[in-house]
Amino acid sequence: MADQITKILIRKGTQSAKDQIILDEAELGYTTDHKRVYIGDGTTTGGNIVGNKYFGEKNLPTQLGQLVEAEYGDTVFDTNQSVFCVLSGADPEVNDSWLRISNTLGTVTEITAGNGVIFNNADTTITSTGTINLVLDSTKRNPLTSSTNGLLVDYDIIYPVHSVIFTDDNTNPTASGGVLEGSGQTWVGYGTVSTSSGTVYSWLRGG
Repeated sequence: MADQITKILIRKGTQSAKDQIILDEAELGYTTDHKRVYIGDGTTTGGNIVGNKYFGEKNLPTQLGQLVEAEYGDTVFDTNQSVFCVLSGADPEVNDSWLRISNTLGTVTEITAGNGVIFNNADTTITSTGTINLVLDSTKRNPLTSSTNGLLVDYDIIYPVHSVIFTDDNTNPTASGGVLEGSGQTWVGYGTVSTSSGTVYSWLRGG
């Protein structure tokens, strides 16, 4: 017996025409412009969509006009934020109608810094402008502290009383031009050492 092929046609028309009618219960309709299939329930104008569509990669802020045919439940990959979005609102050409449904996963291997990056403590984001906030625990004897003038070095932690340092000239460390000028510490000469490169001066912190 020869094979028989039966062609089944369903109701068809444009999207705008479909939106003006009520499909009977179990009646199928096809939109010739949007290329979507709908099924009727006898009460819903335009029927109910059969299956959703993935619209590929789009930059939502700039390419919303290319999503005019999207229906509730359709998805798109937003290249602007690198996330998947689903249409949850009535108007596909409104950015707020698209709801983010995924986060970007993977490993960051490189960041293009541009003019530099700053971790914005208030917003917990990395930006190119903002304020650097440092939290320093003084109970752990950290030699760096933060102030309205920036970072301050605590020389009392770096060089506590009875510390010894060496210099290559006979200038007291806290004197003008000394390596610790302005530290407010007291250093006294502690002898010299002769080397092949010259004399090395030692200093003992007394207070």
